[in-house]
Amino acid sequence: MKTLALMASILIAISVRSQSISSNTLNSSGNSYSQGYYNIDWSVGELSLVNTMESMGQMIVTNGFLQPNLSATDQDQKHRFTASEIRIMPNPTRGKIEVNVATAEQGTLYFFVYDARGRAIMNDKLLSAGIMVSKFIDLTAFPASTYLVRIELIPSPGFTAKSGSYKIIKL
Repeated sequence: MKTLALMASILIAISVRSQSISSNTLNSSGNSYSQGYYNIDWSVGELSLVNTMESMGQMIVTNGFLQPNLSATDQDQKHRFTASEIRIMPNPTRGKIEVNVATAEQGTLYFFVYDARGRAIMNDKLLSAGIMVSKFIDLTAFPASTYLVRIELIPSPGFTAKSGSYKIIKL
């Protein structure tokens, strides 16, 4: 009898789903609208500050403007540079930065630098042979501000495309 009760408990435990993580928002006022591919969310009276915490490799937004559901699938993660593949230093900078790309993927690396308004202010490319390569970017001629460096790897045949965007602060 005990064995039967134990087996029934195990079967129930296997078939029951526990908690799931999904993107939810509780607002004092606001709404959502969806039509086809487009989703619009709006709210009234939220903070302009976005406070985030990192937990178990997932980004959790705790308050601030409405955030899109950015849950990445394994396929999406495969196409992003990992933290160990990209090193940008110094950040913040007074002028020049060094971008080290250490990926096993081969292909052409494209570097794009955008200002705070989203305008492209420079771009360049470099060949990657699957070993670490370094790229120096000179921001000396630009005013103190926040910049975005976008790195895209267009792969050689048999390799995987990767990309990533990184915030740079120029003092």
